[in-house]
Amino acid sequence: MQKFGAGSTRRVSDNRMPLSEHEQKILEEIERQLYEQDPKFARNVASKARKGHSARNLRRGIGLFVLGVAALFVWFGTTQILFGVAAFLLMLSGATLAYNGLKRSGEERAARRGPGGDSMGKRFRDQLGKVRKLRRRDSD
Repeated sequence: MQKFGAGSTRRVSDNRMPLSEHEQKILEEIERQLYEQDPKFARNVASKARKGHSARNLRRGIGLFVLGVAALFVWFGTTQILFGVAAFLLMLSGATLAYNGLKRSGEERAARRGPGGDSMGKRFRDQLGKVRKLRRRDSD
């Protein structure tokens, strides 16, 4: 609720209207120009938007799984088959949602690192290369 004037309130709705074709073309043009002018900034902004979504799915999945576990404990007291099946399905869907959120979060981190892979793997490859150079130098 927002206040307007002397004590009057008005509810602000979160209705979203889809963009027209012309507006979509303009938005695509702006995005393309942004990627051309500053690709690092554009990737950073895009990854933060995806990160929020995957983190939200992870939290929702964990919550749904915990709710399913609680429902399963209630089922042990009631022994109604449908309630047990519903509890299991809550746990399964929560685990799936959390797994997908975690997986996407990992993919986003890997994409931010770039094609070189994770930093530990890169350090290992660098050290391995140094050892190989030393061995070649010692054998010569």
